[in-house]
Amino acid sequence: MDCGGGSRFLFAEEAAPDGVVKDSSSGVFVEDTPSLPVNLVIADSEGFLNAAGSFLVNSFWLGSDHHMLKENMKLTDDARMNLVIEQAADLNDKYGERLGQRLAQACVVGALDEESNELIGLATLNEALLMNNNVLESEKSEAIAKNAVAALGPKQRRIYKGASMTKIAEELLSPDCKAVCVLSNLAVSRTARRMGVARALCNELELLSRDWGYTELHLLVESKNAAARTLYTNKLGYKEVTTKEDRKSTRLNSSHANI
Repeated sequence: MDCGGGSRFLFAEEAAPDGVVKDSSSGVFVEDTPSLPVNLVIADSEGFLNAAGSFLVNSFWLGSDHHMLKENMKLTDDARMNLVIEQAADLNDKYGERLGQRLAQACVVGALDEESNELIGLATLNEALLMNNNVLESEKSEAIAKNAVAALGPKQRRIYKGASMTKIAEELLSPDCKAVCVLSNLAVSRTARRMGVARALCNELELLSRDWGYTELHLLVESKNAAARTLYTNKLGYKEVTTKEDRKSTRLNSSHANI
């Protein structure tokens, strides 16, 4: 993976909806009226996640110059296929079917065009640990929670068998650590942007996070990604909570055909 140095990240949580359309006279777009009917699906099959991996390469990594090391990058067919394989493998590892139950809940939500049944939007939701205002990777979060349970005596371990991430964090981890719900990988195809697809996906993830027992939904946004910040703050009602100066941003490197 290639990361650009010095990028600032924003950390956001869900703000209470105020029902007011945000307007701006400085070129910031206002709320769109959803005009593209979509069907929202949640799936963890290998076939769906492989398709999701291809979609993310086309609509997220290649869908904006912001995610590339150099503007107007061109990829060979082989390089693009390598990226699709890498992205699909990552999704299958984090969100795919597995033997045994995940400690940290995770899912992928796709938006399908109602008429063509084509995948036109995607987003992911997962549980993680927030430690000192830093959202940990899901794998690290799950390892910390599992180790906390493993450190208990046999009788206590039985009490926490099948316990939620929230219960383990509240009762076994330090006060500066809590379980949170994280939205990530939000992407919409170029042809379906500004038609309400992103809002439909975010609304669905907010409902899912409530079903999982959370009252907040967290996300990370680069401070230099103006389009994403406008979407989340002006259109979807999120608010900035903290800024991390030392976080690095992931970029697409065409010369090595990797992320």
